[in-house]
Amino acid sequence: MTMEHPDHGGRVRLELLDAQDESASYAVTLFVADARWDATARVDVSPGSKPPQCAAWTAAEGAQGEPPGWLVRYASSMLAVLQRDHRDAKGTRWPRRILRWRAERG
Repeated sequence: MTMEHPDHGGRVRLELLDAQDESASYAVTLFVADARWDATARVDVSPGSKPPQCAAWTAAEGAQGEPPGWLVRYASSMLAVLQRDHRDAKGTRWPRRILRWRAERG
């Protein structure tokens, strides 16, 4: 396990894979104390673009099945904020890495 595995709650890591002016691809990793899930997501800020969605989750490092729903929702909200902020701040660079911890939510 890496230091990114929290003792409690969950952690979301977004790492930039590819960036264009109006879109970016991110590797999305979800961590809990004893498991990890990986996916990718595309963030698009072009007019009429839809909210970002993560592709299918791949279980890794002790994970079985799907990741916790509350942590998936948190990752989705992080991607939506990234989309909104980049749309509002035209000409800025896409963040290379974002790492956030969250307490477990029901």
